[in-house]
Amino acid sequence: MTLAGTDCLRNWRIDFFTLWIVQFVAAVGFQVAGPFVPLYIQELGVHGVREAAVWSGIMGAMGGLTLAVASPIWGAIADRRGRKLMVERATIGAAIFQAGMGLATNVQQLVVLRTLQSFVSGVQSAVMALAATVIPQTSIGFAMGALQTATALGSTLGPFIGGWMAAGLGYRSTFFVTGILLASSGFLAQFAIHEHFTPPAATTERVRPFSGFQEVLRVSGMPGMLLVVAVSRAAANSMSIAIPLILQEMAGGNPDVSAATGTVVGLTAIAMAGGAVVWGRLGDRIGQVRVLHMCLLLSVIAIVPQTLVRSPWQLAVGQMVYTAALAGLLPTANALIGLIGPKGRTGVVYGASGTALALGNALGPTLAGMLIGILGTRIMFVGVGVVLMGLYVVLRTSLSPKVVVQPVQRRV
Repeated sequence: MTLAGTDCLRNWRIDFFTLWIVQFVAAVGFQVAGPFVPLYIQELGVHGVREAAVWSGIMGAMGGLTLAVASPIWGAIADRRGRKLMVERATIGAAIFQAGMGLATNVQQLVVLRTLQSFVSGVQSAVMALAATVIPQTSIGFAMGALQTATALGSTLGPFIGGWMAAGLGYRSTFFVTGILLASSGFLAQFAIHEHFTPPAATTERVRPFSGFQEVLRVSGMPGMLLVVAVSRAAANSMSIAIPLILQEMAGGNPDVSAATGTVVGLTAIAMAGGAVVWGRLGDRIGQVRVLHMCLLLSVIAIVPQTLVRSPWQLAVGQMVYTAALAGLLPTANALIGLIGPKGRTGVVYGASGTALALGNALGPTLAGMLIGILGTRIMFVGVGVVLMGLYVVLRTSLSPKVVVQPVQRRV
């Protein structure tokens, strides 16, 4: 994109600020309702902590798998129809189905609505794709970092709002508020962002959104990095099911633990935001592979002892330490993916990363629900620790610290 004159400069800054608001509001919206799904499921007639965990896992799996399939399809459409349209589709489409989830009368309806919502959603990837087209290349690094900050801040604020709202107005209200916030961000993008999009020349060639994945997987070190992306998301999302159920057990089975859940999830989001910044800077100094090794070991050390927690504040502190260590995995792996990926194939490379991310989002809740349903809530901490330790062993034996010869900040 060519920018000329102060008007264009002013316009891209306005567009970027609007995108930042869209990303922030959407992140707040999703986290207003997200942490309370296991509790809402029980309100819909599912009795017992373990049964709620199983249904939460099914719901998360359906959503994650659907998003994994849909993401490359929407990406191909964006290249032909425009990226701004995809932001509108993701936000307004998700708003409709999120609000519908608040009207569900049974858990089966909730699963179907979540699956449909995942097919039309993908707000974060849509926003970043649009940002890459409206922002000058000289400012793209700053812009992407700022959008990540918007996500972290929104994910921090959302659970606090949702927790107190659910305590006062019930769980259904959180889905309605999510729908309002998502729709507002979509309409803001529609009316305030100006995309200079030129449709590609008409062609009879068939679009193949899944092409190129095989080439990416043949790159040395790439399968390991995609595994890190998937496992890091699975490890993080498995806790989203376990935390409210563990808090419920601590409260003697009382289902009204929404405020405590919102507080714990909000504090872990703060730890995630801070940890990502620290690990990112350290990776530039000592190497990304070494940071991956350190994050995995510290995550194991932090998660396993939480089997012994006896109070909400002990759980909150343990989760903050664990999340701060886990926070380095995803950004570090994505930095390595960009560094070792084939030149000129950035879209395909990060498309593969997006699919791995969605699969992790699906597998985490599914496996967590099954594990809790069979062995109870506390086993989650040991199970996640074993998986992360296994990933550490795999990376330690298959990925050399010398795989990256240039520090991240030198890549243009």
